[in-house]
Amino acid sequence: MNSFTCPHCGKSHEGDPTDWGWTLPDEVWEIPVDKRKDEAKFNTDLCQWGERYFIRAMLPIPFLDREGYFGWGAWVEVEKDGFDAYLNIYETDGSDEPRVPGVLANAVPGYSDLEQCSVELQFGPSDQRPFVYFTDSSTCQLAQEQRNGINAKRYHQVLESIGVA
Repeated sequence: MNSFTCPHCGKSHEGDPTDWGWTLPDEVWEIPVDKRKDEAKFNTDLCQWGERYFIRAMLPIPFLDREGYFGWGAWVEVEKDGFDAYLNIYETDGSDEPRVPGVLANAVPGYSDLEQCSVELQFGPSDQRPFVYFTDSSTCQLAQEQRNGINAKRYHQVLESIGVA
């Protein structure tokens, strides 16, 4: 069995990681640390930077040869009405709410063609982050992998791209 060191908690964990995430949207992360809290309001789930709104979500990529998925813990930029909709159901089950359109706000290692890919957020139970799904018209590699799944070889490539393999 493999192990990895978590970049967030610094501890060693048994097995291979099945998720990877970002603390903030890339553009907000690039704000110098001494100015970030003055320019943006954020916690582990939500971020507002001026008139821009972000929600942290899980983008699942199913495994083909085992149970489960690899989850990218990505931020999605949404319009203010989508952000407000999430705030209104934040502590309740939003599974029946319509999907909210958005744009990925993090560069995902190993994928260079994400600018043209539209996503949607599906809210869920209050104890889970929303899920990110690519629209049917999205043809980027990550969208295809979300629809079709990844095998063990591709999973290993993903782990290499995040520096844990």
